[in-house]
Amino acid sequence: MSIPPEQPQENPPAPDSAADMIRQAEFPLAVRGYDRHAVDDFLAQLSALVDELEGRQLRERVVQRALDEVGEQTAGILQRANETADELAARSRAQAEGRLQRAEREAELLKAESDKYAEQVAVDTRKLWAEREQLLEEVRRLADEVLATAEDAVERFKAPEAVATELARQEAAEGSVTAGRPDEQQTEPIDADAARAG
Repeated sequence: MSIPPEQPQENPPAPDSAADMIRQAEFPLAVRGYDRHAVDDFLAQLSALVDELEGRQLRERVVQRALDEVGEQTAGILQRANETADELAARSRAQAEGRLQRAEREAELLKAESDKYAEQVAVDTRKLWAEREQLLEEVRRLADEVLATAEDAVERFKAPEAVATELARQEAAEGSVTAGRPDEQQTEPIDADAARAG
């Protein structure tokens, strides 16, 4: 059996995958070599195994890429959620601080107004107390005047009675003396005003 002369190998186009490389593999014929069919069968099995492994690897890459994309999306969502939460927290803090400052200002205004009102009440109370004291003093003075007028009136009314009593006594005394003189028994009536003046 003659062995064909070795022919120079042509450079085949670059295979797309390892399985294609195995399928396209060619070996030179040799006298003492392996059974060509056994080698071809083995290469077919090896090619199928490589196809399966490459398919798994491709699926794993697709799954990994999807997981990476989901991870990136999830990380982006989490990042945006954190930024939104920080913005909301900052806005809430700013609003709370603004409300607290406004409440403090309103409390200060209310306190100032209540202090002013309390001071005005104290001033009004002092004025009312002074007016009360003045009224009490005027009432006392008027009471003293009324009492003095009443006492004077009582004294005035007592004086005519005393004068009348004194005159009556005098008349009685004179009457007993002049009882024997008819011309002196007629006496003029006593003028009360003249008696008070005299």
